[in-house]
Amino acid sequence: MTDDRRHEDIVFRYVLERRARETPGREFLRFPDEELSWTYATADAEANRAATALLEFGIAAGDVVAVLADNSSVTLALIFGTTKLGAVVAPLNTALRGDYLTHAFTVSGAKLLIADEQYLTRLDGVVPGSVCSLVVAGNPEPVPAAVRDGRSVIGVAELLAGAGPAAPPDPGLRFWQPWAIIFTSGTTGPSKGVLTPYAQTHAMVAEPMLSRLTEADVFLGDMPLFHVSGWLSLASALYLGATDVIYPRVGVSSFWSRVRDNKITHVTLLTAVIKFLQQGGTQPERTTLRTALIGKAPPGFEAWRQQAGLETWYSFFNMTEVSSPLISPDNPQNTASSGRPRPGADVRLVDDNDIEVSPGQAGELVVRTELPWELNAGYVGMPDATAAAWRNGWFHTGDLFRQDADGEYYYVDRVKDSIRRRGENISSYELEAAVLSHPAVADAAAVGVPSEYGDDEIKLCLIATPEQPVDPVEIVSYLRPRVPHFAVPRFIEVYEGFPTTSTGKVRKAALREDGLARAWDREAAGIRVDRNH
Repeated sequence: MTDDRRHEDIVFRYVLERRARETPGREFLRFPDEELSWTYATADAEANRAATALLEFGIAAGDVVAVLADNSSVTLALIFGTTKLGAVVAPLNTALRGDYLTHAFTVSGAKLLIADEQYLTRLDGVVPGSVCSLVVAGNPEPVPAAVRDGRSVIGVAELLAGAGPAAPPDPGLRFWQPWAIIFTSGTTGPSKGVLTPYAQTHAMVAEPMLSRLTEADVFLGDMPLFHVSGWLSLASALYLGATDVIYPRVGVSSFWSRVRDNKITHVTLLTAVIKFLQQGGTQPERTTLRTALIGKAPPGFEAWRQQAGLETWYSFFNMTEVSSPLISPDNPQNTASSGRPRPGADVRLVDDNDIEVSPGQAGELVVRTELPWELNAGYVGMPDATAAAWRNGWFHTGDLFRQDADGEYYYVDRVKDSIRRRGENISSYELEAAVLSHPAVADAAAVGVPSEYGDDEIKLCLIATPEQPVDPVEIVSYLRPRVPHFAVPRFIEVYEGFPTTSTGKVRKAALREDGLARAWDREAAGIRVDRNH
């Protein structure tokens, strides 16, 4: 593959400046909650103002600017302004507190923190000395005294006062440079800060978005920018010259009104959001919505998407560290598949020793790309984690997949969440999917717990629906004809809610650590399951 990429086509600063020159009046960003709209020319001018102000405040190329703020016009101006200087943005999950925040600040090495006023109380006792300055979107008065000590504290209005719309000096940006540190969810340990080059972000949207959509599309940008999914719509709109409609957060109850009011044509939907929308039942007869990118189609998706008027949908596999290596065709008939490798992405399924597994066997998905810098540049401040993930020339995703004879890839489980019982490998993902179809089950998480017989026993953790309590005996009877005999759980425990990461993923390690003191034991209840059920 010939590498004909150009910096001016990939680096945010140069793309935004070109759009401002060539299509200055085209709408780029819309902020309905602020009753505000920015053309490409306006967005470029606002980014220039922010960049000039940050430069005068002491931010230079290579500095890290942490952002603890919701999606807003101020947030976007400061983020794009930061990247114009060649500085690196570290968007932080707004749910972080205490040691989680301290870890993110420490690992990223942030010099400056931009924070919304509503999050200032989180900062007391957690901001390390490396953070020299604080910029507050709102009133800076509530900043705790301990945080003010020895630091420059300023409000955004004061920061931007006097800064003009002229572009700051060009530091000579390159597509292999990291523009962001985006943190992972930290399901098995502390969150890792992923160094994200411009080329990775461009490759992440090139095949799923840029090859399918046009400048006429209107994206729904309701996912937070501390999550890589939030950048799918924003980066795509910028590269296409299209429009992104920015909301502070996902709104399931307001989803259809947002689509209708803003004439949205494309959405990115998490599987959980689709399930909520399926249950909601309220949607207009027809809207402008035409295409959707999803992670995986839940049961009943085909009927729902026809009712929703979706002409085209497609799925993919992605994570913070990679760039959409698996993508399905449009309207795939095989809804269980995650797709096939995109052009320019090379994938393998390997065992614990990085030896490729046989077709049909589960193996860890490892990835590399034909062009350099289309994957992450490592975990900032965590060299051991970087070395463990980048070994033998491949990036190790930590996800188990299977490949069928037609070349389709199927997600099985997280490597560390897989369960091995009596010599059989069990997918917690597939077991959870089976039990979630029971009317009494609102959510499910399957984990392995130590067995007196060696390997694991299965502990199935459930959250009941408001309408119906969970009966463990009934759950076992329900699963018997639906899963292999060795996958029927021995232990069942009902939870009010699951412990989650800052991005909402279930912390299965915590469920394992809970032990079995409160769990129902199938064998103690005299229920045994064999090959004949």
